[in-house]
Amino acid sequence: MRELDAPIAVLTHCNAGALATAGDGTALAVLRRGWEAGLVAEVFAGETRPLLQGARLTAYELMADRIPVTLITDNMAAWLMGQGQIGAVITGADRIAANGDAANKIGTYGLAVLARHHKIPFYIAAPFPPSISTPAAAIPCASKSVTAMRCAKSAASISRRGMFRCGTPLSM
Repeated sequence: MRELDAPIAVLTHCNAGALATAGDGTALAVLRRGWEAGLVAEVFAGETRPLLQGARLTAYELMADRIPVTLITDNMAAWLMGQGQIGAVITGADRIAANGDAANKIGTYGLAVLARHHKIPFYIAAPFPPSISTPAAAIPCASKSVTAMRCAKSAASISRRGMFRCGTPLSM
């Protein structure tokens, strides 16, 4: 972890707070402690499609704690990083695989790639050891645990495919 000379803006994805986990949560607990310590200036919360957990849960929790939060569309992350407005990315994880990969909501891997490209620290906050709710010791890598895929036909007979989780390699 690098030392900070001023508070930074942090981007988070999905919901990893008290409404989704135990206590203060995982990623949101880190953000709360960072805010209390004067290390976090504000939080950018991605809307987290397709179910909008960032918009419906994360933004709500941060607002309730009076932590400055800006809700962004998921596609804005790259632009904000390119403008130098993001100092770190912190997400939670649905599962941690045996090799350390993280499975989380779709978009997490993309944020890891963007953060690496822009040389922005990317962190996964998860319980250690993984809790019973995230049994993944038998899963060799996160891509093997990505099982929540939905396919459907819309009323207009247009085929849609929605991935709800993605794997993020430990190397990211």
